[in-house]
Amino acid sequence: MQSIPRPATVALAPTAFACTVAGLWLHAGGGQATPSGFLQYAAVAVGTAALGAFILWHRPRNRYGLTHLALGVLFGAVVLAAGVLSRAGTPAALPGWTEEVALAWSWIAAAFLLPLWVIVIAAFPMRGSTATG
Repeated sequence: MQSIPRPATVALAPTAFACTVAGLWLHAGGGQATPSGFLQYAAVAVGTAALGAFILWHRPRNRYGLTHLALGVLFGAVVLAAGVLSRAGTPAALPGWTEEVALAWSWIAAAFLLPLWVIVIAAFPMRGSTATG
């Protein structure tokens, strides 16, 4: 496996943060109450991107770090899409095509998020586990 260059790590983690902040800002501008699930997605986006960037900064060839960084970017993009969709039907709505793209992305991203979470769980190092009996 090739290592991910540090500048790419430095670029991808802020991308996840920026998408998350933009999604939260768009949602706040819609004038609706923020559901807890929305905030949970935002926390997961920031946390996994930060963890992935930290791991990849110190070990550029680490697959676990790359998986976490990918999760952070995907979750950040989902938060951005949710922010766009939360404005639909309000006076602050964005153009119709942005809502269509956001809706499509929210469904497409789910196809990648579930397998990545399975990889994270399956790849997590468990030394001294009592499950191996």
